[in-house]
Amino acid sequence: MTLALSVYSLLFMRFAWKVVPRNLLLMSCHITNEVAQLTQGARFINYHYMMSEEERRKYHASFVDEELHKHPEDFPKAHPILHPPPYTEQEIKTEVEEFDKFYKVKPDTSLKPTL
Repeated sequence: MTLALSVYSLLFMRFAWKVVPRNLLLMSCHITNEVAQLTQGARFINYHYMMSEEERRKYHASFVDEELHKHPEDFPKAHPILHPPPYTEQEIKTEVEEFDKFYKVKPDTSLKPTL
């Protein structure tokens, strides 16, 4: 499509120059379109034929990360809300001690190892 639009713009630039009186507004529009199409074509060739697979992965990851940080409200699941841990170290230690105090598990002595 880029190639087709590029050729189309070239033809209409020539037409805008050849027609009497010259249509400079039409020509400037097609010059702008030609520059845009050539830029897109260069980006396509660079991405698909010049970059290695690793460079493509890095480019894609950086692009996605940049977009996520530009518009975080559009991607709420990509920006999880960080919550504090449910228990502190001291609370965990206290809970374990209480568990041990009330539910002390007696070692099973019915199975004795045989030598």
